[in-house]
Amino acid sequence: MDHLELGELLSRVLEKSDLYEIISRHTDLRLKGEVYVGRCPFHDDDTDSLTVNLKEKKFYCSSCHAGGSVFKFISMSEDCTLREAVKRQANNVGVSLFAAKKSFESEQIERKQRELIELNEYAKDFYHEILTEKQSGESCRKYLETRGISKTAVERFHLGFAPVSDKNITVFLDSYGFTDKLALDSGLVILEENIILVDKLQDCIVIPIYEQRKLVGFVGKVFNFDKKLFYETDGISARFIFPEDNDIFDKHQLIFGFDEAQSAIIDSRRVLIVDDPLTAIMFNDAEIKDVVAILDNKLTAEQVEFLADYADQLIFCLRDGEHLKFHSETLKEARYDDVEIFVAALPKTPADFLRDEGIENFKCQLEKLQHCKDYKHFTEIQDEFFKETVFNKTAEQIKILNLTLDTPAKRWAEEVVLRTCHYNYQLVEYVINIFIVSTFSRVHQEIFKYLTLCYEEDQFPDDESAKKFLNETAYNELERILRVNDFRSDIDQNAFDDAVNTLTYKSLSQEYLQVKKDILEDFETSDENILKLHQINERRKAI
Repeated sequence: MDHLELGELLSRVLEKSDLYEIISRHTDLRLKGEVYVGRCPFHDDDTDSLTVNLKEKKFYCSSCHAGGSVFKFISMSEDCTLREAVKRQANNVGVSLFAAKKSFESEQIERKQRELIELNEYAKDFYHEILTEKQSGESCRKYLETRGISKTAVERFHLGFAPVSDKNITVFLDSYGFTDKLALDSGLVILEENIILVDKLQDCIVIPIYEQRKLVGFVGKVFNFDKKLFYETDGISARFIFPEDNDIFDKHQLIFGFDEAQSAIIDSRRVLIVDDPLTAIMFNDAEIKDVVAILDNKLTAEQVEFLADYADQLIFCLRDGEHLKFHSETLKEARYDDVEIFVAALPKTPADFLRDEGIENFKCQLEKLQHCKDYKHFTEIQDEFFKETVFNKTAEQIKILNLTLDTPAKRWAEEVVLRTCHYNYQLVEYVINIFIVSTFSRVHQEIFKYLTLCYEEDQFPDDESAKKFLNETAYNELERILRVNDFRSDIDQNAFDDAVNTLTYKSLSQEYLQVKKDILEDFETSDENILKLHQINERRKAI
């Protein structure tokens, strides 16, 4: 039981402990004003020098100066250590050590979430000031005006701008004491060459994403200042930059603008769905309030279930000819007895139509809704992916996707695992059994092979054997990894567990993509392959 777990137990057990009852076993107490007094059991006391304050749950002897909480009294009266006193009293009041540990782990997660939200709030103000007050935000301000987004909407949705610079937000967050690790976890900065922190949302309009009034992250909309236009391509990934999912941000589940739209959705019993947060803001600014945006352009069953509690109709607003996009099983799992999905097929994009044709004409279009299953471009997905997505048609695209799996989080995780296994090579077998080692980058695979050899020969890794086994590049990389932080006898178990989970997820993702590749190459979707995809995906969700 480490000191953090002990601290959690102190508060929980103390709350359930009766200090009066425990001390009364050793001496008689009588009420004197707001406290109890009696003879101190820890020395020959012929006066009432012991005071017991039940409100503060503390005792104190004015003669021998013994004092403290219920745990201190138990440790002195039963001649045991403080930790042993905590354990004994925890058992007496029915608090299990395992439950306390779980509670502590939950508190750690909640603390991390609070820290990320606080960081996001600082970053929001930073980006917003650049957009609204700085010269570098001038071109962005003009663009938003052309999109029909007013200054009022900029303030209401806290829009910001990130100019071209490697270090703007990086330096800003550092100046307010946010750690590099937290900044990386937020997704606002990334690692280059494994060591250099740089801003991620450069040349972007920065759009804050809220969930239940909490700022959980940002989406960047790509801006090309040289041509004064946005990259309006068919792929939403080319227009937006998302942070990696973290403790508070999951782009597949978040719904942009719901907090602002909630009251209007409840009143109208419908929700308009667009695929661009700026379009949702534009609609809101035009007094069409019951509109939201889905961030990755595909509606999930969980999102439908959530919206069904507020609306009877979900209305996709899109340009006629665009495909409706649902995640796998959305149509089968969602409660379609309670909510129906319709399509408002427009001759232009929703933003262009509203800007060019006006609100009244848009309202007329809403009187011509089609049920989703009657829409000619409706596609009901039968398997875990569908042919119109970025995974589409060729195995070569899958190969390219595999190359994108190398991320700052993955590189950090690899380094933590290698460093930990170097100092405790017995963990090598555990790592091998958990995930596919080929998930490692090539140079890290070489280092892990060396650590595996040390494990098989039951020899501690050392500088001499490392030089013999590793090539120069791998040896220098191992030295760099070991220099990141000095070895301590209490290696951070949480960091190691987090790293293993990260690499396990990446390993499963690699396996997931390989199965997709096999399906695409065979041009068939067998039940066996679909089941395998589901099983892999469930394992990823569990992480």
